[in-house]
Amino acid sequence: SQFCCDPVGAALPPIDDGETCTDDICDPVTGEVTHSPMEEQIACDDADICTYDVCVAGLCQGTPIPGCCELDTECDDGNACTDDICVNNKCKQFPNCDTSIFCCNPDDGSLTPIDDENTCTDDTCDPETGVVEHFDLDGIPCTSDDDCSDVFCDLAAGFCRCSPELCLEIDADSGLCIDVGAEVLVNAILRHGATVDAGQFLVGFDPTVMEFIDAESGDAAFVELLEPIIVAPGRVFYLLVPSAEGTSVTGPIVLATFRFRAIASCSTTDFRFLNESPRNTVVTLAGTPVDAELCVSDMLTTSGDAPVLDCPDSVSANADPGRLAASVTWDMISVVSGCNVQVNLTCTATHNLGWNIDHLIPTGGLIPSGVATFECAMSNDTCGGGASCSWVVNVSSANTVSVDVQLSPMISHLGPLQRCIEFEFFADCASEPEIFRTEIDFGLPFDLPGNAKNVFFKIPANKYLCVTARDPLHTLRAVADLEIVGDHWHARFQGDPLLGGNWLIGGNVNMDRVIDFLDFGEVSAAMGNSENPHTTCAQTTFHADLNGDGLVDSQDLQFVMTNILQTDKVTCCPANTNIAAILAGATMEISVKELRRRGLGHYAAGDTNGDGLLNMADFFGPVVNAPVRSKRRDTGR
Repeated sequence: SQFCCDPVGAALPPIDDGETCTDDICDPVTGEVTHSPMEEQIACDDADICTYDVCVAGLCQGTPIPGCCELDTECDDGNACTDDICVNNKCKQFPNCDTSIFCCNPDDGSLTPIDDENTCTDDTCDPETGVVEHFDLDGIPCTSDDDCSDVFCDLAAGFCRCSPELCLEIDADSGLCIDVGAEVLVNAILRHGATVDAGQFLVGFDPTVMEFIDAESGDAAFVELLEPIIVAPGRVFYLLVPSAEGTSVTGPIVLATFRFRAIASCSTTDFRFLNESPRNTVVTLAGTPVDAELCVSDMLTTSGDAPVLDCPDSVSANADPGRLAASVTWDMISVVSGCNVQVNLTCTATHNLGWNIDHLIPTGGLIPSGVATFECAMSNDTCGGGASCSWVVNVSSANTVSVDVQLSPMISHLGPLQRCIEFEFFADCASEPEIFRTEIDFGLPFDLPGNAKNVFFKIPANKYLCVTARDPLHTLRAVADLEIVGDHWHARFQGDPLLGGNWLIGGNVNMDRVIDFLDFGEVSAAMGNSENPHTTCAQTTFHADLNGDGLVDSQDLQFVMTNILQTDKVTCCPANTNIAAILAGATMEISVKELRRRGLGHYAAGDTNGDGLLNMADFFGPVVNAPVRSKRRDTGR
């Protein structure tokens, strides 16, 4: 079915040439394949889903399918008021605005409100142009079966008629929420096309909330006949007459404006027309009352003190000892509303590493390392407005450490003595310790010489077992346990090791792990030299001023001899500290010749008895029968 077989057994050419508009024929006698164009119009595929495909005279031809699409961009109908989308290879158009509220201009997408808020007009939108028109319903011919929408059908007159309204409305510029002491304007408005030439108004208000100031005519067609009169608490009367004979006006129009001042905080009131005799509310035309319905204003609220939202202060903290988080707490968020009403409080919490910390909003707690941001906002439905606040808790992935460190006596430097101290923090015995170096001032005004207390620094957060400390240029290592004190680790390196203490034992100046006669030789070589007693962590050369008095002398040598054969203490991991091997490597005697071979010929200064050896005997002075030394200069070789 796939190949045409040559009877001779030679080639196997494929039968199908991949073309849909050819007939593929195999001659079983000769093994030849022929491809003949199809003459009939049969189905084929030109790989375009938006065409009808037929085979004509051996060619596959596609006819575009109307409305077919593959991409949204193929569906643009040129109307700026629609979103054009390709759905299942069909173009669909959807309005991109609320057509019940706005009339959209198809050319530029601009929106015009349809409703003019006038119940006596019929509001229409032309979707082809975006033009809004308002047709006056008043006066349209009607019969009993006609619906005049918000107007009524006057059967006697045979046309639709609007009911006139006389409304008292708070001026939009005043707003519905004002501060105590602020003024508010209230307008007397005639609506719906009625015609009048005079009016009198009896306005009611709450005198405990509002204080009346004055009133004035709202249109030049009127003048006040009398100044406004307070006829009773919370009652003001005002009378307008035509400014000229025969004057009249047609609504909608502002007839009068009343001015009030707020006198009570956190209070609510309204303004209303009163129809009370004898000074009631009436508008007239040629002395005849116009039948107008009275409508009242919206409620107005006076504000109080600004609301207060008391949020915690922002905090930066190190992680708690042994954790990658810090315990940070705060008091409940305090909310005081300006008008002592129930408020809506909304708070959110986010963490820069994506942790869900919503449960921490009320009073805090264990906050993961990183930056936690908290935001709160309050609002209410009355005056007093809203308020918002935020705070940030930045927890670093570090632990705080404090140490007390003592250098073994006797330190002679009375003022602050700066020495570089190296600490090794062990989390376990399988991984390398966390090493931290810092320069510490010993003997500050409240510390004894050689003592430093409550020295704080930061290290990477972890659960640590214990810590070692040493002055790399002057002491051996000491070991201390770590304890948690409040929010930090604390370690003490204090006291005589013979009495259970762990001060830093001085005398190791060549930075190995044992005090021996190589240290003796180094100090001897520097005897009499003046040195800066302070050392920094950048210094790597030997420094023989052990007691910090600025001079290398016998007191420094005494450190070496007092602590001879002392070694580093067993570290946090005893299996990793072989004291026997350290002692086996100690140098208790070495020849001057060997020192020279090692490039330490200057250590020969420690051979005080001249016997060619550096050993214990040199500390106690010259020996009897010491070999005679030549006076040739020691070149150190």
